[in-house]
Amino acid sequence: MNSLSKALIVVVLVLSIAYVVVSMTLISHQVNWYHRSLALRAELDRVTTNTNTRIHDLEERINSLYTALNDKEKVLAQMQKDADGLRTQLTVLGKEKGDLEGQRDAFKQRYDQLELNSEADKKALAKLREDYKTLQEEIVQVKDESLKLQDKVGVVENKLILTEKDRDEFYRQNKELQERVSGLEQEVKAYRTVYGMLPETLRSTEMAKPPISGQVIAISKDPGVPLVVLGVGKNEGVEPGFSFIVYRGDKFLGKVVAQDVLEDMTAARVDPRFQQPNATISVGDSVTTRLTY
Repeated sequence: MNSLSKALIVVVLVLSIAYVVVSMTLISHQVNWYHRSLALRAELDRVTTNTNTRIHDLEERINSLYTALNDKEKVLAQMQKDADGLRTQLTVLGKEKGDLEGQRDAFKQRYDQLELNSEADKKALAKLREDYKTLQEEIVQVKDESLKLQDKVGVVENKLILTEKDRDEFYRQNKELQERVSGLEQEVKAYRTVYGMLPETLRSTEMAKPPISGQVIAISKDPGVPLVVLGVGKNEGVEPGFSFIVYRGDKFLGKVVAQDVLEDMTAARVDPRFQQPNATISVGDSVTTRLTY
């Protein structure tokens, strides 16, 4: 065998070995790539599963957030509605406050006016009492004159010394005096009417208290609380428990009893025992602890 044949054999052996090595390498790589592919697929499946799970969790959280957002919007809308209602109530309260302040100012103005008039009322009452006393004196005087004239007429008739004309004149004077007496008695009757309408027990108990007179200046608006406010108080000698006769002109309206007494006014309770039928106590009615003849 020559050297060329040996060289060819060596080359063939080397190529065979190289082929075997390359083949083994390729087979080894194919096995590794297959296992790696399986591992990557498993990893991909795991990542995909985890990703889907996270996406599902995120979707649930998003839905929860949307639900919470809707609830918050509803609460916000309700709060806005409540705020509008409160604003409306605030407006109404502001109007009511203005009305109450107006009523307070009107009441204070009325009270000031009544306070100014109280002194004039006292003077007018004193003048009325003087006139009443004068009328009583005139009645007594006229009655005396009438009796004297009647005696004169009797003397004239018995003695028959007067002429018919003189006798007629006496009768005329007597008639005029009788009419005058009747007129004066009617005036006195107007003063006594209030006393005649009062119960006997009321007239007898009135003499135990000092004479205090005034007016009703306010009435309770609550029908269930029969209270009135009088324009007299401690300054005039009023004490708790004092009873006042309420009248209008010559009409007896009822009786009230003092409860809370201030310096210049008194809160009094209406006594139902003396309440007159179809008689209503009003602002401006007169009150007194004692009526005198």
